Parts: sequence; C-alpha cells; structure tokens
Amino acid sequence: MTGLGTQYIVDGPMGMFGPGKSSKGFVHKESFYAYIEAVRALGRTVTVRADHAPVFAVIEPRQEVAV
Repeated sequence: MTGLGTQYIVDGPMGMFGPGKSSKGFVHKESFYAYIEAVRALGRTVTVRADHAPVFAVIEPRQEVAV
C-alpha cells in the first residue's frame, strides 16, 4: 500500500489489480468513492478509513463457500 503517491488508496487481495499487485491509487476523491461503490455493488465487503492520511479502503477477500 505504500509508494503509490496518491491521496486515496484501495488495498485488496494479492493479484486483484494485476499480477503481484494488491493496491490501486486514486488522485480524485470522487473516483475513489465511485470505485468503492462499484465494488460494493458486486457484493464485496469494503472498509473505508477516512480518518487516515492517505484515505484508504480495504477490500476483504472472498469467502470460500463449503459445498
């Protein structure tokens, strides 16, 4: 999550944003929150820490369903 150089960061499971990448940075607040809403609309759990600088969100890994 470090070294992205942006004010809004999304952190997810390893490989979520490409091979070996678990973080994505956003420059604009509006795009950050739009991305969070889109991920939540897909049924994922996202926790946003707005009281932190930079603001960051954590996307929880999908839970495996037992069959």
